[in-house]
This record gives sequence, structure tokens and C-alpha cells, in this order.
Amino acid sequence: MVLFNAPAGYRESFGDLVGNRARFLHAHALGDGEKADIVIIWPATIGLFEQSLREVQDRMSPDVIVWAVLDTEGLGLRERHVSREEIVASALPLGLQDVGLKPFSPGQHALKLVPVRHPRLS
Repeated sequence: MVLFNAPAGYRESFGDLVGNRARFLHAHALGDGEKADIVIIWPATIGLFEQSLREVQDRMSPDVIVWAVLDTEGLGLRERHVSREEIVASALPLGLQDVGLKPFSPGQHALKLVPVRHPRLS
């Protein structure tokens, strides 16, 4: 599991939840051949989101799940927060698609992004 820009205390909270079932790493700390299965990004800006994805894109497993944690205000309820539309537009060129929004914590939602699956041609 790779976390980017996580607020204080989140790493410990996740650690308590998952115990020994996951390791929290920086993208550069992944060993040779290791892939990130889960990436969670708290994007303060769209540029930070894009930079975080570029940092880890070659290290994502084929079945990666990327969560972009957005302030509720970013869902169109207030000006100038990173929006769902910005995240989707930035993720699509990297082969990630939006599959839904889930409540994350008070005042935040998480946008779930997964690899685009192209239907097989017969």
C-alpha cells in the first residue's frame, strides 16, 4: 500500500486496521519486481495528484486500486478544491477509470480508480 500526502495519523490508523496484512511504503521503497496493489492519494492540488501517479505508475500491479481522497467541498459544493472531474481527466491518460465515490471520513469522500479493461475483440 502506497500513501501520498496522507494527513498526520492516517498511516497509524491504517496500520491498526490491517495489521501485518499490508506494508506502507513510499513508491521509491518498493523492491525490484514489487508492485503496489493499493495507492491512496490526498491531492491538495491536481498537480500533486498527477505527480503522485507519475511516481508510482510503473510500480502499480495490473489490478491496482487507486483511491483519491477528496474534501466534500471538492464535489462541487465549494470553490477551488480538487474536483472529481479533474481527477478523472488526469487519471484516464494513465489507463485508470472512475468506478465510484465512497464516503471516507467526515468531510471527505474517496474516488475509486481502477485500470481500464478493454473488451476482447473476437
